[in-house]
Amino acid sequence: MGVGGECTGVERLPNDVLVRILGALSVTERQRAALVCRRWHICAHAPELCRELDVEIGLDQGPPPRSLPSFCEWLARHGQHLRRLDLALWNYASLMEAERQLAQHMPQAAAAMSQLERLFLTLRNPSRVTWARQLPASLRELGLFMGRAGYQLKIASSLSGLTQLTKLVLAAELLTLSTLRRLDTLVATGCKLDGLDVCTAMKKLTALYLTHTHWMECIGELTGLQHLVLHDVRPVDVSGDEMLEQMGAALRRMTGLTAVLLAHPSDWALDLAAGTQDRVIPALAGLSRLQRLCYHSTAGIPQLPPGPYSASLRMLAASVDCLNRSTALLASCSALEHVTLFQGSYAGPLWQWAAQHPPLRRLQVCDDLLTFSYKPELLEMASLRQARPQLWVDCTAERPFLALFKWREPVWNAMLD
Repeated sequence: MGVGGECTGVERLPNDVLVRILGALSVTERQRAALVCRRWHICAHAPELCRELDVEIGLDQGPPPRSLPSFCEWLARHGQHLRRLDLALWNYASLMEAERQLAQHMPQAAAAMSQLERLFLTLRNPSRVTWARQLPASLRELGLFMGRAGYQLKIASSLSGLTQLTKLVLAAELLTLSTLRRLDTLVATGCKLDGLDVCTAMKKLTALYLTHTHWMECIGELTGLQHLVLHDVRPVDVSGDEMLEQMGAALRRMTGLTAVLLAHPSDWALDLAAGTQDRVIPALAGLSRLQRLCYHSTAGIPQLPPGPYSASLRMLAASVDCLNRSTALLASCSALEHVTLFQGSYAGPLWQWAAQHPPLRRLQVCDDLLTFSYKPELLEMASLRQARPQLWVDCTAERPFLALFKWREPVWNAMLD
């Protein structure tokens, strides 16, 4: 206060400005600011500040048995404003305590978030998710992730009540996959999906991302897909040769694909019979709408053939050795703008093609291609920059498998790592 009780400084700010200032604080800092006075409390809990939250429980906020109930009490008062919640629960003392806390408080939290559209939940401890039925029907995007290598969540209740769901991201064992008729994106990483064949009834499903999971032949029936990611998908009940043959047959039926990522970096790929990869690669050439392609395999050095997709391909990621063998494809790619390179040697016609291909706007070299020692690739990159000053030539630490597949939400990208 100034002379005569006149307000000075922050006290003179109108409520809408104070709300914007408080919105720049973290959730923890904002809760502390809410204790200053009643006006600050009201502004700190303005509806526009409660629509999107990123919350971590169990790190610096105290023991989870006290923190989770406290957060759920806060949700009971303000959860009706929430549209997006990214919640991470860490460091539970035991598996039983984690399950008890979640079973006790998540239904209450879900009931309070009647307008929630996106929920991304990360758990440190393995647990059985028995409260999925209580999740709000307003959800459009759901992610359940186990933030601990080698452990899994088990979803023991149905998701059939989530009738508005359009995106489902799972690093969990889903015991029964329900028919979610509005679902357009399904991401499954490191988990087993029983009943994946129900996806054939999901007529709006256009994007399927499978990483570190097993192959199912019914995937070939999803002919409406536009985006397909098969990263380290392993054979189950069939040989690696048979799985790749089934993949090739599936790709021939998926004529609407615009983005494809195929990566076989696992040990099983090393044992494939000679020529097996040819059962998959020719199927790519017939995808006349394909715009983005990432291909990687430890089974030999593949050659990507030209085909109808040559005219539409805009972004391509592959090993240097693969592209050095795929000169016919590169020569026919009239619209190719972005190339990402990983693994292999520097020598070959690729660099000359890059210097003479006018549509190319960006050439990325992944860090795993370079080391701290002297590498001839650096000279090739320098020469390319000199020959084409307008070409964006750079190194990236990002995995090539992800470089061509982006969502606006970073959390979905993290799930594919």
